[in-house]
Amino acid sequence: KNNPLGILLDLCCEDCLASWDSSAALLNKSTYIDVVLSGRPFCAAAREVKQVMDKQEDAIKILNGATRILQAIALTFNAGLAGNWVAFSVGHFPGSNGREFCFTILMGACVAFVVSLPFVLLFDTVADTILYCVELREQHAQLLKANSVKHQHSPCLPCLNRGLWTSPLDVVSKAFSMT
Repeated sequence: KNNPLGILLDLCCEDCLASWDSSAALLNKSTYIDVVLSGRPFCAAAREVKQVMDKQEDAIKILNGATRILQAIALTFNAGLAGNWVAFSVGHFPGSNGREFCFTILMGACVAFVVSLPFVLLFDTVADTILYCVELREQHAQLLKANSVKHQHSPCLPCLNRGLWTSPLDVVSKAFSMT
């Protein structure tokens, strides 16, 4: 803010940033999650998600950032493990030179990275969905508490209305009782 270049960039980009905040920032994964959970139209879901995200607690924001770190760790670990396995396997074959050896290890690590990527992205989507539903549940509980209502079904929170917020043992017992 005290930097002249920063002030100049702020003046030049102010309209772009305002446009981003009002429209493009609404396009995120949580908007799609809200569309799936609530059945709202996309624009209405985007506005709802923006309100939910603005009220989100710091702990949820930190957990959301932690999933990114876990993704990086999982991808790196998987690629490293595959690279080591390839190095151990190829090291026993006679006649391999250093360049072929390094290339083979690198290719093994790259293949493992690419194969594990969809699983890590699925983990991210599931984690984001759970965190979004937890935040919705917390905001719904605060709203009910403020209105002194013990329990009320919310048409915009189907994950609450379906009884999904029980203990893990209840979920497992329900799953086995359906079969």
